Amino acid sequence: MTTAPTVDEQPLWFGPTGRPMFGLMATPADGAARGGVLLAPTIGREARASRRAFRRTALALADLGFVTLRFDYACTGDAGGTIDDPDLDRAWVESVGEAASLLRSCAITRLSAIGMRLGATVVATATDAFDLDLSSFVLWDPCETGRGYLRELSALEALRREHVDWEADGSVVTTEYVFPEQAAADLRRLRLAAVERSPMAERLLVLTRPDRAVTDSLRARLSQERCEWGVADDQAAMLDVDPLEAWNPTATIERVVEWVAAEPEERTAIKDPADPRRSIVLREGTAEVVASRWRLRCAPRTRPTRCSSGCARAPTWRSVPVGRFGRGGWR
Repeated sequence: MTTAPTVDEQPLWFGPTGRPMFGLMATPADGAARGGVLLAPTIGREARASRRAFRRTALALADLGFVTLRFDYACTGDAGGTIDDPDLDRAWVESVGEAASLLRSCAITRLSAIGMRLGATVVATATDAFDLDLSSFVLWDPCETGRGYLRELSALEALRREHVDWEADGSVVTTEYVFPEQAAADLRRLRLAAVERSPMAERLLVLTRPDRAVTDSLRARLSQERCEWGVADDQAAMLDVDPLEAWNPTATIERVVEWVAAEPEERTAIKDPADPRRSIVLREGTAEVVASRWRLRCAPRTRPTRCSSGCARAPTWRSVPVGRFGRGGWR
């Protein structure tokens, strides 16, 4: 007997035609929503390692009646642009604004956000730049600054490799990911404690790692908010390992889903998102590349598979844009 899917998941591009963002939107199959949730990922290797956890979180929330959107910032993943583009920090903040607008176009009245690591920093910065009007905001193991984020990456890289060559030009080289000099300088401008808007949302949940101290400046800034604190369990087992061996932090995911779901139960009919694009034309040098995606339907309560080491894995799919194989990787 086949179980009817409870969630409809669709890939799409949105935002500016010249540099569109790529997203995966999950909606309740009954066509009614109690709110929207944008999930802002971290960057680089950490984004790969946390992808399954973000997908599991997004589908669990969609199963409870939320429209969820997880997305690639401009110049990352399957979005338009490259890591060499100028003003990356501004481009990523604008990506959050575009993602929020896309969810609002679905007739969403209450919008929440979940940001992991540098994603929390980017969303917080976006509350200064845009009127996001967030009802709830989860800061999942937040980075206080982009500078601190790069320092942590460099420290972990030194542990992974016996010999590490540090670049004199200011660029940061990590396994599988390179931040050129300008990109690294752009990231260093991001500072969560410098966000002026208060409150950033009606309520905040801050989840921190037990093995890393929260700085006095970040704690002082967040003390201005209506803020709950908690522990991000198994964060090291998800982020500080090879992405293929990353654990899903089940307890943390359940805590996040339960906290976000403490929203009003009233539901409204979901409208189709404004200007969704199933395929785009990307220009790389003198070449034009056509990229397209498939539409997926998912049953999020399906039991996850486990690898030989016991790592829980959510269902995944391979990204194969036409003429652009391998840029997206596993989702």
